[in-house]
Amino acid sequence: MSFIIPAAAFELTAGKLKSLPVTCDSRRTKTCSFCRRCGCHICYQTGNTISIKAGTFDNAVELQPTGHYWTTSKQKWVTIRDGVPQWRDDGHSPS
Repeated sequence: MSFIIPAAAFELTAGKLKSLPVTCDSRRTKTCSFCRRCGCHICYQTGNTISIKAGTFDNAVELQPTGHYWTTSKQKWVTIRDGVPQWRDDGHSPS
């Protein structure tokens, strides 16, 4: 699960991230950022948005999904609730 925000709204309050570019299946490039100490995936940036991994929040229990991406490759244990939009693997087309 990720929390998507405008890149301009992201502020790292402590430490420094290690970042590297990755080419996606869609041929887009995203910049993945990790904790320099433990290697935990913190976020990735594509264009003007940043996708922050929900597990990095102090209290992710309150978060509710507003959409599901890459649904054809989801894990079998992931449940998609009725009424939540879904996108196929291209990340752009609703399914």
